[in-house]
Formats: sequence, C-alpha cells, structure tokens
Amino acid sequence: MKAVFRAWKGSGEPFAIFPEFSADPRGRRCISVDRNGHAAADYNSCILGSRPAKPEEVEKAWLFLATLGYHREDVQPVARVHQRTHRERQEALCRKS
Repeated sequence: MKAVFRAWKGSGEPFAIFPEFSADPRGRRCISVDRNGHAAADYNSCILGSRPAKPEEVEKAWLFLATLGYHREDVQPVARVHQRTHRERQEALCRKS
C-alpha cells in the first residue's frame, strides 16, 4: 500500500495519507493516520496544508502506524500520487454498489 508522509505547516505534526483506501462510501476521502489514529482526509487539502515530512518526522509517524498494526514491509512511501489514484478509488466503490 502506498503512503504519503507529510507534516502540517503550522504545527509540524507528522501524519501519513493512504490515498488508495477510501474513508467514505463514495471514495471522496482517503484514510489518514496521525497521533490520534485513523481519520478521513481530503487528499488535496492535506497536501496544500502540509509539507513533505523530514526523516525524523517520518519516524515519528511510524510510531503511530506501528501502534495500529502497520508493518514497514507492507507500506510503500511515495512523495505524491497521481489524480488517477483518486479516480480509481472512487470507481472501485461504484463497481461494488
């Protein structure tokens, strides 16, 4: 699974976005994980309000992920994903309906 590691511009708090996984029935939001756990995220808003995470911030995000059962070997860190990823997520949900 792909993960985009970012840190909020204001607080510097790290988080991970999983753009391939839907957080709502229509696929408009994807899954994100931060120190508070899982949340629904608007990918584009997250990218605009954050910056790429520094290596030490990525490590901090991994602490959150590990407590939720994520394993490094299952996650592929990426800088960003193509808009096609969001469209495919939405189309997959439409096919299930």
